[in-house]
Amino acid sequence: MKNAFTQEEAGSLTTERSGKPGAKAWAIFLVVLGLVAGGVIAAPRLFVPSADQTAVPPPPSVTVSAPLQRDIDVRLQFLGQFSAVEHVELRAQVGGTLMHIGFKDGDIVHKGDLLLVIDPVPYEIKLSQAIAQLESANARLELATRELVRANALKRTDAGTAQNVDQREAEKQAA
Repeated sequence: MKNAFTQEEAGSLTTERSGKPGAKAWAIFLVVLGLVAGGVIAAPRLFVPSADQTAVPPPPSVTVSAPLQRDIDVRLQFLGQFSAVEHVELRAQVGGTLMHIGFKDGDIVHKGDLLLVIDPVPYEIKLSQAIAQLESANARLELATRELVRANALKRTDAGTAQNVDQREAEKQAA
C-alpha cells in the first residue's frame, strides 16, 4: 500500500504543517525589526543640518563703564498693604439727599466726627406737620373737657341728661 505511513513519517508531517512559526520565520522577523529600529534611530540624524551648515550668530556687543562712587540714602522702601484697624459699614437709617460728605476714602475717622449731612428740609416739614397735629389734638381735648364740664353742670341742675354727659366723656377720651 502506498498510502500507509509509518508513525515516524506521520509525526514529521504534522510538525511541519502546524501553526507555529519556524526558525526561518523568526530570523526574517528579527531582521525586519532591526531594520525598522535602525531607521527610527538614524532618521532624525539624517534630516538635522550639520554643525558646518548652521550659522552661529555673532556674540552681542557689551559696553563697559567705570564704576560710580557716591553716597546713597539709608532709607528703606517696602511694598505693602494697609488695612483698617476697624471696619465700619455705613447704613442709612433714614432716606434723603446727601448735602455734604465729611470724609474721603482712606481718611482716618475718629469717634464723633461728622460723616454725612442729609438735607433737613423734608424732616422739618414732617416735624411741622406733627406739631400742627399735636396742637389740633390739644385743642380738641380742651373743647371736649369744657363741654363735659357744662354737661355735668346741666345734669346737676336737671337741665341735662345722663346720655349727654356720657357722650361728652367719650369725646374727651377720644380727643
